[in-house]
Amino acid sequence: LKSQDCLDSYWTNSIYCVFRDEKFYLRQTPSGTKSNTEYGYSYSLEFVSERDVLNNVYIFDAVNTDEGFDKPASNSTKISFFGDINRFADKINASLRYSGLQTKDSNGNIIGYEVVVDGGITSEEKYISIENTFFSNAIQEAYNTFEIPYYFKGKKIHIGYKDALIPTVFKYGVDESLLSIKRENSNNKIVN
Repeated sequence: LKSQDCLDSYWTNSIYCVFRDEKFYLRQTPSGTKSNTEYGYSYSLEFVSERDVLNNVYIFDAVNTDEGFDKPASNSTKISFFGDINRFADKINASLRYSGLQTKDSNGNIIGYEVVVDGGITSEEKYISIENTFFSNAIQEAYNTFEIPYYFKGKKIHIGYKDALIPTVFKYGVDESLLSIKRENSNNKIVN
């Protein structure tokens, strides 16, 4: 970002941009630099998805109270149970509510993150045991255990295949749009 004026006093923690209906917040307050060759100030901005909170909050073995009865829960970061993908999604949603990442408005609509199993998606019951796991890793564990992909639509995390199809496939070559392929080993997390 380049500006004729110094913007150092205008930065706040609530600055964000919106891309594909998702908010990206300013990671850290930038400082302006001024060079002798250019007129004005230059700023380097780095934005992080609001989804980044899922990488920093632990999943808890929370009680699901929406069904009218309490399930056994320890409210600790160790979760062990035997169940299908729907039960695992219920566990994640209960923990999202416990952690404050999911609430309901006065009409009962969910605000915040929610895990939804798409219609027609079923799985076998399997044993799951996780401990000291962040939400993003727990969602990935659902894929690793049940082998059902997931995708995001805003703050709704869908488990299933229905809307996850990629409509455009890039092909290699000048006429097909993909000009080069570069392989690089990195320590990035796997994103499904």
